[in-house]
Amino acid sequence: QDLPPMACDDAEFADRVLSVARDAHAEEAADAPGEGTPEQVVKPHATDAGWLADAGTTCLVCGPAEPGEAHTATESVSSAVVERCYRIYRGVAESWP
Repeated sequence: QDLPPMACDDAEFADRVLSVARDAHAEEAADAPGEGTPEQVVKPHATDAGWLADAGTTCLVCGPAEPGEAHTATESVSSAVVERCYRIYRGVAESWP
């Protein structure tokens, strides 16, 4: 599939999400070593975000994933990863003005 790369055009929002995501990961660092640190990237994703961004909609892709499993036949995520994602979404919502 030919998907356009997508970058969030709202730097303040993207930075806020990244900060909350890093905090959520840091809280679990002792329990989940080697998971990596959240970062902002620009790349094609298997979502409509690239198309929506091209049409002028502000988008940001942030969701649960296990390294190397995204969009594979055996894709899955642990409940711990889903719970972390919940904390990220909640943290972003609670920190928004």
